Amino acid sequence: MTAMRFSRLVVLVVLLVVAPLGVVTPVIDLLPASRSASAQTLDAGDAAATQLLQQGTLQAMKGQLQTTIYSWQQALRIYRQTHNRLGEGRALGVLGNAYHMLGDYPQAIDYLQQSLVILRQLGNRLGEGMSLNNLGGALEHAGKLPEAEKALLSETGTP
Repeated sequence: MTAMRFSRLVVLVVLLVVAPLGVVTPVIDLLPASRSASAQTLDAGDAAATQLLQQGTLQAMKGQLQTTIYSWQQALRIYRQTHNRLGEGRALGVLGNAYHMLGDYPQAIDYLQQSLVILRQLGNRLGEGMSLNNLGGALEHAGKLPEAEKALLSETGTP
């Protein structure tokens, strides 16, 4: 992997994972005693998934992309189990970016399209814009220029 591609991955990872999530706090310690056991389990699952996303970010910074992907896939599985749609959308997005950096454009496009659908459903305009931008880049590198142009223009609101 070239240094430029690796640095782009690190920037994308930081933008999509670290910046929106902030510092991880042990969520379970902050729960009031009145919360149900199932709510505590969901919160613990989300905290574990968030830690896996951050762990994957550190692995990506070290150039360990296969390990990164494994961590992010684990986070995705947990977010799906806990029905955390925002976490699921973010995990799909970073997985798409990782596959893009590896040159696996079909896999990248699949993950990024799934991320885009979820973030649109949630009304997350920032995430939607980032997904469209990343999807446009993956489509461009895959040689699908008309689709890339459409994705990038829809990001700007241009018909």
